[in-house]
Amino acid sequence: MTNVEIQNEYEYTTFPRQFVRYRWFKPILVTLLTTVFYFTIIISVMLVAYFMSGCSGITAFMGQYDYFSDGEGMFTAVGALINMGSIAAMIPALALAALIIRDRPYSSYSSSRGGFKWSAFFKGLIVAAVIMGIFFTIDTIFFNDDPGNGEISFTTAGFIVMVVLLPFQCAAEEYVFRGLLMQTLGSWIRVPVIAIILQAIVFALGHMYNIWGIMAIFVSGLAFGVIAWQTKGLEIGVAMHVVNNYIAFLSQGFGISGGGSEAGVSSMLISIVVDIVSVAVIIFITKKFHWFTPRPIKGELKM
Repeated sequence: MTNVEIQNEYEYTTFPRQFVRYRWFKPILVTLLTTVFYFTIIISVMLVAYFMSGCSGITAFMGQYDYFSDGEGMFTAVGALINMGSIAAMIPALALAALIIRDRPYSSYSSSRGGFKWSAFFKGLIVAAVIMGIFFTIDTIFFNDDPGNGEISFTTAGFIVMVVLLPFQCAAEEYVFRGLLMQTLGSWIRVPVIAIILQAIVFALGHMYNIWGIMAIFVSGLAFGVIAWQTKGLEIGVAMHVVNNYIAFLSQGFGISGGGSEAGVSSMLISIVVDIVSVAVIIFITKKFHWFTPRPIKGELKM
């Protein structure tokens, strides 16, 4: 056992077990610390949102919270900060927890190939934009069960904050659900498929949608998990997540769709088809064109 640089690729879901410092209980410690840091950071985010809101007091701000988090106010700077910033806060929370526990490098959450590969991420953005753009157009024209009113809801500041923070929100969900959760389950169970299914269940239950919406999110969680497993990293999943959320928020903010949480059957089916096509295309490109090449993995690994 030694601190070396190697050129091997490791299976992603069980990757934590490759590190000398790994112990079965350490992911639990990382999770607990991440939770503590997360709520600490959230307090700061909410204080910033409070001062930005111009409310006369905390009580008045809390009275407006639903307006900012799930109403027309979500398209303002305050609403975008609450919606995006409250989730993006998971990234520094996890990073701090990993730094303290030191069971493995933070880069190991990104991939089992030696960290986050930006070239793969940008290629993933292109593929996701093409696939999701085509299906969004079809859905909007033929199946839109929640049409918008055609009015622009964004404020200028709200649009800027949303555009800046949304990628961090998407990355945070991937690092927590496909990184921390799926890799923890994989390191315990050592059966990737089970880890993928379990994290998708938790991912779906974390979204307050109706039954059709939850089913669509569950399949998306499966898709993101399979892609992370097959590509040995989070880059493509983050890219898909970013494109999906940009389409959702921009279409709502510009009045193309209503964006309610009560998804219909047709929207669920379209979402599932998009996920299946995306997984198939990503796996094909990965195997055909070898987008993902090994890079040195730094850290204390079992040899």
